[in-house]
Amino acid sequence: DLPAEAPLGYHLDLPRRAAVLTQSIAAAEWFGLFCAFDYGKTWAELSEACPQGTVRAYREHRQSNALFAHPGEQDLTCHICWDWIEDALRNSGFTPSPVVSQEAFLVKQAAAALAKIMTEEAHQMSPRKAGLMQLLHPSALGQKFQVLTAWRDAR
Repeated sequence: DLPAEAPLGYHLDLPRRAAVLTQSIAAAEWFGLFCAFDYGKTWAELSEACPQGTVRAYREHRQSNALFAHPGEQDLTCHICWDWIEDALRNSGFTPSPVVSQEAFLVKQAAAALAKIMTEEAHQMSPRKAGLMQLLHPSALGQKFQVLTAWRDAR
């Protein structure tokens, strides 16, 4: 599945453990809704459109590309591959829905609750309202995180 050609120095993160974890969760005997929120890209995006890779470091809420600068004092993260997660779910009898942004998911699935909070706190900037804005705003986490849902009926 690797691209036929890639520029010299192309970085490719392969977060295979996310698919392995999904497979182990999906293989268990249960039915209902699977829901995952994460940074993610399709295989085409990872293998063709991310020449610097997606791995990055976070320390004290600041992003950095200095992955080895502070061992044990920073978090390292990279995008998962949504295609691999979807395949793992399909292999266990789930029907995945298209991946959507966190913003779109929350607005569609929780519109009434969001409206209630915003109405109740319209004249103040409470911690709850600030948190919602962080989760929903496109320039904050609303577009950075995506959501994959999948359903499996009782067997």
